[in-house]
Amino acid sequence: MASTSFQPKNKSPSTVISFFKILLSKSLQAGTLKIPRKFSRIYGGGVPNPVYLKLPDGTQWKIDWTNHNGEIIFENGWKEFAAYYSLDQGHLLWFDYKKTSLFEVHIFDMSCLEINYPPYDHTDDDCVEILNKPPSPVRGDLRKRSVAPLSTPSKTKRLRSATKSRDVERGSQSKDTSLEMPVFSSSRQDFLDFSPGTSGFKALKEAEKFSSENPFFIVKIRQAIRSNRNFPASFFIKYFKNEEQKVKIRFEGKLFPAKLRYYRQNSTAFISSGWLQFAQASKLQPGDVTVFELVDRDDPVFETHIYRAKAFKSWSCGFQSLKAARNFKSENPSFMVKITQTNLPRTTAVIPVPFFTKYFAKKKPNIHIKLRNKLLAAKLLYYPSSSAAYISAGWQAFVAASNLKAGDVCVFELVNEKDRVLDVHIYRAGRLLSF
Repeated sequence: MASTSFQPKNKSPSTVISFFKILLSKSLQAGTLKIPRKFSRIYGGGVPNPVYLKLPDGTQWKIDWTNHNGEIIFENGWKEFAAYYSLDQGHLLWFDYKKTSLFEVHIFDMSCLEINYPPYDHTDDDCVEILNKPPSPVRGDLRKRSVAPLSTPSKTKRLRSATKSRDVERGSQSKDTSLEMPVFSSSRQDFLDFSPGTSGFKALKEAEKFSSENPFFIVKIRQAIRSNRNFPASFFIKYFKNEEQKVKIRFEGKLFPAKLRYYRQNSTAFISSGWLQFAQASKLQPGDVTVFELVDRDDPVFETHIYRAKAFKSWSCGFQSLKAARNFKSENPSFMVKITQTNLPRTTAVIPVPFFTKYFAKKKPNIHIKLRNKLLAAKLLYYPSSSAAYISAGWQAFVAASNLKAGDVCVFELVNEKDRVLDVHIYRAGRLLSF
């Protein structure tokens, strides 16, 4: 496995150690990753166990490692990490180590371009298994269990944890280092939910009417398409023997080769290679619901039935308010918060870390949000360990006073840096009014 270790000129050797690994098929099959011997020899004694891999998409992955003949080898958690990002032979991984438990990782494909990182989009109820007849319980009746997400550094080991940076939508950091007039988005989630009244909910209700003598399961699409997709582990256990199964996905008469993978240690199953090709060909969009019907069990073939959210009225009001908010211009720095059905009840709202570190890092956490002619007290919190910043105390009072709804977009403008006053401009979904 090719590897090297060196220090870019613009980074201090005392603070950042960088190295890369080029993946080979042998490593992928073994489900482990061997860190360069020189790195292990020089820095291995100070590397905590476990470590956490932080990706540009904001996710962090818990990895346990062992020392074998003086070399650090990533083991538990690495196989799931590799599968989630569809790592393949020839992919290059760049690691930045700052002498903590955290490694910042960038992934480059065989074209030498950094990959498009998949936004996290599965929740406990995104995959539903429906069988042609009630099966006998399998391994403690896995049908009654939610599919366990992959390993993460949270206490509950869920990809979207209830801690610090995971409980609220992550802030996307701007690549503009000047930050003179930044506008940051605080959420990657579109204004779409499967709650009653939404187009996604209506598409789901139609999909649930589907019936067949063949077993099938339902997948809901919440966000942009990534390179793989989870589905019920109980379905895999019942109908497939090996932990990797080649299948075909049929859409409008065309067959797309794909692979199903199952990880026994955390009861996780997903469609890996082939999913992206199918999703692009079928033009899946957030809100769509797909039924996967197993029509051939000998040479596994899934017939797909797609229920489009577009067919159930437009859900574009949130996109319209977002578009209007993006047209906001000011000489003052600002950032954006999108309000979704899932983050409305939360007691905090994430703000971009670059904004916090530039304007508030060395100041008291107390701020004021200017709503019409009122000043609402609030506080800012920052967690360096997870690179997350929030509006905490006072956020719920602001939500109630401003009567925020899902689809609304708030632009917070720093109008008084000395007194820490943020003026808010609210773009209402469906009305596009601001104040």
